[in-house]
Amino acid sequence: MDCDTSLKLSLARPSVYASSYLFWVFSPVSLREYEPHSVVIGRGVLIDYAAWAEKKGITYSTFSTHQVRLSDILEIAKECNITFQKGDILFVRVGVTKEWDTVMTDEQKKQYSDNPSPEHAGVEATTDMLRWLWDSGFAAIASDTISWEVRTAPAGRMF
Repeated sequence: MDCDTSLKLSLARPSVYASSYLFWVFSPVSLREYEPHSVVIGRGVLIDYAAWAEKKGITYSTFSTHQVRLSDILEIAKECNITFQKGDILFVRVGVTKEWDTVMTDEQKKQYSDNPSPEHAGVEATTDMLRWLWDSGFAAIASDTISWEVRTAPAGRMF
């Protein structure tokens, strides 16, 4: 990450497939200088679904309608003793970049980019997921997927 040498991102406490990270921005000037630029600073919680699924023998393509279920996220957090806190930044890694870079051929990438109705994995699009995200009080949510929710979710389940 070499975009701006005046800022450095520090990560602490990595783990195998779920981690509680603390993100801090270090700079020679005070935080007050960054407020107009909408900097988000908070505890980031990584749920590495891709590594967990591999450990469990779950195979999937990130360019399918594979869903990361709320129960999966909660199981990963429990196995790693992660307790979500209000204001956390939730990161869910599904593995899109790895599959795009190492599995897909140039022809497959072209077919995917030309597809008017592409499929891609993501978190399940359910009211239970939405309610849990809201009730957990996350400051932000992010993923390495093309969209947060699975594309082409089961009928009647997309928000």
